[in-house]
Amino acid sequence: LEKALVALVPGSAFGDPNCLRISYATSENNLIRAVQRIKEALTVLH
Repeated sequence: LEKALVALVPGSAFGDPNCLRISYATSENNLIRAVQRIKEALTVLH
């Protein structure tokens, strides 16, 4: 995720260790680019 330039927060910080939290307090364009980078990062991991 560091290489993809995105940040996630473990769900355990909010009481659910089986989840993660993504902040989307940004513009729609930034959000679209971030989701694409997450998708690419996950593809590399699989």
